[in-house]
Amino acid sequence: MVPILEVADPDLQVDLNLSDKKLFTIWDKVQNGDRLSISEGVTLLETDDLPGVGRMADFAKKRVTGDKVYFVLNRHVNPTNICVLSCKFCDFAKKPGDEDAYEMSIEEILDHVDDDIHEIHIVGGHHPTWPFEYYVEMVKAIHDKAPHVQIKGFTASEIDYFQRRWKVSPEESLAILKEAGLKSSPHGFTRFFFPEKLMLIDGLRYTKPPTEWTFRQTARFYMGTLNRSKSGSIISIDCETFRMKPADSLPLYPSSIR
Repeated sequence: MVPILEVADPDLQVDLNLSDKKLFTIWDKVQNGDRLSISEGVTLLETDDLPGVGRMADFAKKRVTGDKVYFVLNRHVNPTNICVLSCKFCDFAKKPGDEDAYEMSIEEILDHVDDDIHEIHIVGGHHPTWPFEYYVEMVKAIHDKAPHVQIKGFTASEIDYFQRRWKVSPEESLAILKEAGLKSSPHGFTRFFFPEKLMLIDGLRYTKPPTEWTFRQTARFYMGTLNRSKSGSIISIDCETFRMKPADSLPLYPSSIR
């Protein structure tokens, strides 16, 4: 891989004709490399000048990686489709004995791990009998076989299930999984942080973990959506409060891809 510093263009200059005057000060900050505020982020979501936003984003990207584009070679591993739930929209809703139900052994999971991939993404059903320790063993086995691979796994629903089924709190389960080799969580893990400092996980609330606990999480936006509380105030992701960081293995973070 070509070193990032050889393809970056920190002196790149671009002339933009923005149709939305609200973007002028944002463009100045982008050119200076300054961090945008929450209100400026909302402006970017609300503006009709999508071509202008896109060209600003392209400018920021080219300053870091030039014309190079980076991709993550990701492999999904779904250890089982057997689940205690019966969600109609989910493929992980099979019951023991169903013709198409399956369970993967650790050895079968490791067969999907090789030197070419950058990331393993683990999600699956809420198995009725697999103990929490089995998931820890799964993560550790993958990490031992391929220490270079980023292990991203377990939705908030699964973390919640570990607590309900095996009485392992989210704080404890994530700390144990992190020690075993888990590096990040899927984008649906943490949605929003509310003023009362409760953590909302896919509709489930937990008290805020200790300040010394850190965990990487994918940051993702969906076009055309802007979430507000009942009072009309913006509901935002407070990464500083929870000390969360973007996941390592993303196309916009090529320096982290080994």
